[in-house]
Amino acid sequence: MFVIPPYQKQFRWKEVNSRNIVLDVYRAREKSAYRLGQIVIYKDEAGRLLVIDGYQRLVSLYLIAKAASIPCTFTGEREYTKESIKLIKSSYHEVKRALKSVDIDKFKSYFLKKTEIIIFTTTSLPDAFRFFDSATVRGKALDPTDLLKAYHLCAMRDVSEDDMAKVANEWEEYGKDRLHDLFELWYPLRCWAMHRPSSVFKDSEIGAFEGVEEDSKYPFTKSISPSHYSITQTIVDGKRFFALVKYANKLERRLSSLLDKFAPDLSKRVIAEFGSSDVGSAYTFLLFRSLLFLYLDRFGEESFDKAIETCFIYAFAPRMENQGIIWDDINNYILSPGSLFNTIERAIDPYEVISYDFERNLSGMRNTRQKNGERNRLIDFTKDFDFLWEVK
Repeated sequence: MFVIPPYQKQFRWKEVNSRNIVLDVYRAREKSAYRLGQIVIYKDEAGRLLVIDGYQRLVSLYLIAKAASIPCTFTGEREYTKESIKLIKSSYHEVKRALKSVDIDKFKSYFLKKTEIIIFTTTSLPDAFRFFDSATVRGKALDPTDLLKAYHLCAMRDVSEDDMAKVANEWEEYGKDRLHDLFELWYPLRCWAMHRPSSVFKDSEIGAFEGVEEDSKYPFTKSISPSHYSITQTIVDGKRFFALVKYANKLERRLSSLLDKFAPDLSKRVIAEFGSSDVGSAYTFLLFRSLLFLYLDRFGEESFDKAIETCFIYAFAPRMENQGIIWDDINNYILSPGSLFNTIERAIDPYEVISYDFERNLSGMRNTRQKNGERNRLIDFTKDFDFLWEVK
């Protein structure tokens, strides 16, 4: 009997996932064999078989067996939410509907005799999670936020399963879209703080959010506060990471609120100035929000309205000069000497930031856009950004 650990997410597969297994198997019926994926099992000291990866697939296979009247002894102990129960029921009905469209006898014969599933079983929980990290779902790379969750759950020390379940549930409550937005904003800052360029946040880039073990004895770890957080600090693996994400999430929420307060409809102003499909503006707007995110983390709300102006002018200066901006241009801009990122990270008070010397640090940057009969002149760091405060 399989056991579903409490930190496993609830059943989330859409009806189409379970239905597609039926159709994929039936389409493959002329092949010598068809692989249904893999299951990662951790066998604990009590001999229980805990499902680390493959739970969604196991439930779907059980539903298929029941719908096709195939004897099945699979059981998975856990409590289900109302939402998961609803999804399981609708998936079962979708599977039954799919089975009506195939030759049921041929399907059952192939399903029982020629389909395969790889089961990876280990008595080491870290090994189970490491194997899960490298797994793929239907040929697609795992979501980087899922990998981070698995990595740091594995790194938790001296924590009960109930506490792990609580941490995992809090992570799931953020929602996938919310986590993606947060890490898209946060990830470049961590790369730049390590003096290296950032790229798209993907499964191969989660190292930016991996760090030292909770019980590390290295001298430098003694300076990492267990109760105060910074978005560019050294990561401490495990429960401290989840606490840091909680802090970062609240910080980003506060950032959005302050932007609404001091610069309402700012995105509309950018669109009015540069157009709705301008890729360069999208990159520079992300840079603008990332710099403010760092400022808020370091100095709080002190002189925040002035920081908005400073960060916006700095971020959009490259867009004034060149429409064809790629992300490598942003990396080069930030990693150059005298960048505003370096100023924020090293400043000892907000005034060093809001008094940033544009003329000296960005000397030679030109406004090449055609506007009011003027083009290809030096940027006026005051007049050229009037649209920041007025809706067109």
